[in-house]
Amino acid sequence: MIGLGSPRTAPAADAGDDAEMERRVRSLHSRRGQDLYGFALRMGLSEDDAADVVQDAMLRVWRELISGKELMDLDAWAFRVTYRLAMDRHHLHTRVAGSLGRLLSGTHVLNRQMSPRQVADALQGQPTAAGDQVPVALREGLRLEQVAAYLQTLPLSNFDPEQFYTLATDPPASLRQQFSWLSVIPAGNSVEGFLGAGLFNVPANTDAPGMLAILLQRWQDSPAFGVMQQAQAQDKDFYQIVILASIVEREAIHDSDRPLVAGVYQNRLDGLGGIRTLNSDPVLIYAKDTMNLRDLHITEWPNYVFWTYDGVGAAASFEVTPDLASFQVWQSRGLPDWPIDTPGLASLEGALNPNTQDGYLYFLGKNDGSGDLVFARTYEEHLHNIDLYLGGSPAPTDGPSFGIAQPTPSAEASP
Repeated sequence: MIGLGSPRTAPAADAGDDAEMERRVRSLHSRRGQDLYGFALRMGLSEDDAADVVQDAMLRVWRELISGKELMDLDAWAFRVTYRLAMDRHHLHTRVAGSLGRLLSGTHVLNRQMSPRQVADALQGQPTAAGDQVPVALREGLRLEQVAAYLQTLPLSNFDPEQFYTLATDPPASLRQQFSWLSVIPAGNSVEGFLGAGLFNVPANTDAPGMLAILLQRWQDSPAFGVMQQAQAQDKDFYQIVILASIVEREAIHDSDRPLVAGVYQNRLDGLGGIRTLNSDPVLIYAKDTMNLRDLHITEWPNYVFWTYDGVGAAASFEVTPDLASFQVWQSRGLPDWPIDTPGLASLEGALNPNTQDGYLYFLGKNDGSGDLVFARTYEEHLHNIDLYLGGSPAPTDGPSFGIAQPTPSAEASP
């Protein structure tokens, strides 16, 4: 569940005036700090986590201001950042808490570059076997560059991340011959969306071609392969299904919500109610991350923070490079040109058979710590859900899920 829409931004009048930027952030915290704290608590965070999220949100606002951006709607931007940070905390706590009973005793290979989520995944994996086996822990919902970043953190003696990324970005004919089902991927596109996940061991001397083959084989051996066969039997374009499923994967927490989320986007693709744009934050964030990663060497990727809204600003006017035009889903109709991650089985099944029968065009996170979504057919129903689950603040945009529109006049008062 990702927020849609964003406050407007404009060039800063005096980006170098750090003292003025700090004054604005302090004023923001004084005026809205308690509101942001309460907002985070309503999302199910503990008091300590809520306080940390608000502090981090203030820091991110300050960084945006000193970078040269004037956030014209500072209050709305702060609420949006708080929402994103709180959701990240919620996802992490849910995953770590669920893993505690599955930790396996033995020797596990960890390193300083691992995130808490990667540590939890590694500790759930099989212990390192005597000899030259290295445990790999990959979850669903990762984009190709995240996989390449993670694999660099493993003690693989012959692994070349640049070669791996080159092969995955443009799979050669030999690889397409080895995995004939790669024909579903249009020529020139990467294997994004088709990398196997799970907990498994690989030889410590696995090289880049070998690792890519392992990941493709794991996808082929997974239930996802069966969904592809179902789609082909129904004469459906499986690649388009994977693209939609990759968006659903980033939007929903509970599997039961995934067919409905897919239905929201399918209804928009079909032009229900005259709405034809997806307005999906994960897609826009994917484009933002893609452009940022191009400015970094691949060895810097393990330190990059993926899937944050930082740097997007106003979604409707966010500029992307021409090759990513289809990912500016506030301006471009239809699905993006390729998947944004490798989706799980539930997302694939939801995208294969989206639930469109209720005509939903919007959805909203209840923000009570449950991860549940509530759906709406009309913008007026969406407004009602905002009032019911968020107390009327912040207000929504015209996107299908949670959004922050322009603040009320009282909230827009100059600091």
